[in-house]
Amino acid sequence: MASSSTIVVPSPAEVPASVEAVTIMGWKRATRAAMGSARGAAVGACFVACVGCGATTTRAEGSDAAVDSADAPPDALVAPPDVPADGGAEVVDARRCDPSVLEDAGPAADAPPPDGPYVVELSFVGSHECARMSDGTVRCHGLNVYGQLGGGTTTSAHDRPTPVDAIADAEQVVTGLDSTCARLRDGTVRCWGSNRYDQLGVGHTGDEPCLYDPRELLCRLRPVAVPALTDVVHLAAGMFTYCAVRRGGDVWCWGSVGFPVRIEAMSAPTPVRMVGLEDVVWMRATLTGWIARHRDGRYELFNAAPLPPIPADATVASGYYNSHICYALPDTSMRCMGDNAYGKIGNGGSSYPERVTEP
Repeated sequence: MASSSTIVVPSPAEVPASVEAVTIMGWKRATRAAMGSARGAAVGACFVACVGCGATTTRAEGSDAAVDSADAPPDALVAPPDVPADGGAEVVDARRCDPSVLEDAGPAADAPPPDGPYVVELSFVGSHECARMSDGTVRCHGLNVYGQLGGGTTTSAHDRPTPVDAIADAEQVVTGLDSTCARLRDGTVRCWGSNRYDQLGVGHTGDEPCLYDPRELLCRLRPVAVPALTDVVHLAAGMFTYCAVRRGGDVWCWGSVGFPVRIEAMSAPTPVRMVGLEDVVWMRATLTGWIARHRDGRYELFNAAPLPPIPADATVASGYYNSHICYALPDTSMRCMGDNAYGKIGNGGSSYPERVTEP
C-alpha cells in the first residue's frame, strides 16, 4: 500500500461546477417524478419552454420575431416556442424552470414500484461489482477467478449479475480488491472471494482452491460468517482490509496492513479491535488511510497525510478509496482536497505534487 508521504496536503478547494451538476441531476429526477402527476403538465410545459433554463424565447401572437427572455420584464410570462400565447397551452413563467418551485401545482405522485427487486446500493472496484437489491439479496458480476462473485464457482468472469449464495437479508454490501463482504440485518457479516491476505476475517481453515492458482488454497467461493462479530451497523472496505463499526461505536478490522490504528501484527485473519477508536458511526477507506465519523459529528483521519479539518456538518462522499476526498456542505456546495493529479480536485487545474491553493 502506498506510503502516506506520497500524498500532498492541499487546502479544500471549492468545485465551481458542483452546484450546477447537482441542479441538473435534481432537475432530471424531479421531471421524471412529476410526469403523470398533478404538476406534470406544468413541469412538461416548462421543460419545453426553457430547456437548459436560459434559452427561453417569447413570441408575440402572429409574429415570427423571437425576443430573448433576458430582455423581457421580470414578471413576463413566456409561452413555449411555436405555441401562440393564447393557443390553449398553459403559459409558463420562465423563472419557474426549477420544478421545486411549482408548489401550486400540487405534490408529485410517487412512482409505481418496479415489478421485481431493484438495486438500492452498488459497490465496485476495478474487477467486479456487487448490488444490494431491495429484497435483501445481492447480485454480482465481473471477474470471478477468486470466487468474489459469491456464486460457488471460479469461472473467469460473469458478464451478467448473478445471485450470491445464501444472502437474503443484506443491509449493506462492500467490495475489496478481490473479495466482497455483506452486513446482514441481524448485525452479522458474511464475506467471500480471495483470502490470500486474510481479508475474509474467517481464518484459513476451510479455504478452497480458486481459478487463479488451483494449487493453493486461497479462496472462499460462497459467503462465510465472520466469527464473533455481532451488532455491526456499518462496514467499510479497503484494498485488502475490512472494518466493522459495532453499535457501541467500537471498530473491529481484519485483513492485511493499512489498519486505522497500529497493531502489532501486519495482518489479522480474524477481527481485531482498534483500541483508541471509539464512538464511531461511519468509516471510509482512502488510498493511504481511513476517515472516521464520530457520534458527535466530528471527522477524524487515520494513517493518512494530514488534511485540513472536515466540517462536522459535511457529508463525505462514500465509494472506492482514492487519494483525494470530496464532501458536500449544507449549502449544496462541494469541496475536495488531496491529490490533484489529472484535475481530480475540480478546481480548473491539474497539479501534482503541488498544493491546491484555492481557499
